[in-house]
Amino acid sequence: MTIQLVVKNSDGSQLFVGDEVTVDLKNSYKFFQTYTARGTQTDASYKTERLEDGGTIRIEQVEDYFLASSESGEIKGDNQVLIYLHGYNNTNSFSSVTFQGVFKRLYRLENGFRGDMIAFKWDGDQYTTPIPLFDPNVENAFESSKALKELIKAQYAQGKTINIAAHSLGNLVVLDAIRRLYLENPKIKYVNNIVHIEAAVWNSVYNQRPTNLTTREEEQRTSWNHWCADIPNAISGTIVNSHNTDDDALGAMVFNENIIGRDRYNRGDIMVTNQWPTFNSWAMSRPFRNPNNLAYDKSRAPDSAATVYPIPIGDGAISVPGVINYRVTLFGWDEDSHSDFRTEHLDVVYKWYKTCVLDYVK
Repeated sequence: MTIQLVVKNSDGSQLFVGDEVTVDLKNSYKFFQTYTARGTQTDASYKTERLEDGGTIRIEQVEDYFLASSESGEIKGDNQVLIYLHGYNNTNSFSSVTFQGVFKRLYRLENGFRGDMIAFKWDGDQYTTPIPLFDPNVENAFESSKALKELIKAQYAQGKTINIAAHSLGNLVVLDAIRRLYLENPKIKYVNNIVHIEAAVWNSVYNQRPTNLTTREEEQRTSWNHWCADIPNAISGTIVNSHNTDDDALGAMVFNENIIGRDRYNRGDIMVTNQWPTFNSWAMSRPFRNPNNLAYDKSRAPDSAATVYPIPIGDGAISVPGVINYRVTLFGWDEDSHSDFRTEHLDVVYKWYKTCVLDYVK
């Protein structure tokens, strides 16, 4: 598009063209790349690793990721890379809108983001209509973590400095991917900083690993505890935790765990294996065996009794070495909000983007 400066007489007749400038307008998605792990079992991109462990549900891993052909951004090749992941209940099309919004906001900040952004899609909206179900998408997060792990390795091999930001349940994809990287090679720190945005992951995943576990049963009963205990040692930088104590969405997650007692995201239902997450199929019948779901149940973690409710990472500060906590309500968010970073006007959340995100991803 060409813009001209035209000088005219008072009667509207043109005297001369003073100057002109050519402006190349592009959609914002042209400034970053989008990769997707939203494969299906019929796609060539979808590979599985079937695991059998007594009474467990088989977990199928999405091994491959690929560049979304309709959104092939013109990435600059900068050494600094930000990988951003959406959260729960983002459709394929809606996640694209979210990615564009996050990129534009980071770019527009004073001394804003000028590195390369890579958006990562995963299947977080399965069984979301007519009633959204959270638990199946937790399993999908685990299934997608291997694809993210491979993407991180590919970027690292190109000499990139990798920072990762994720919203809500997308943080589980991130944490499990980095956990896998650490298991493969604890000497390489592939990732610099991690930015949790209202992380929908139980904070007990960061607990230090007990040293007195002696049996398989004891390991299983620790469940979510210490699942990501190695993460602070697996990265070279900082973990940033943006949290909101009154987050309505995360409050629903706690309700799901302690009142409804639904299936697979309860801390007692994940079983520790050497490397893979598996889910206890026996515990899936708990809503029928234990109607009130508040009494202590041996299928749950020892610290998940009726008087001790689990807390999501995004629901409060976490006391973990190497973690910086920011309460988002001090940076423009509403008290009950889960997604103000994309729903509020940039003027409202400008300070949050600047302080809690940009400083850790540029």
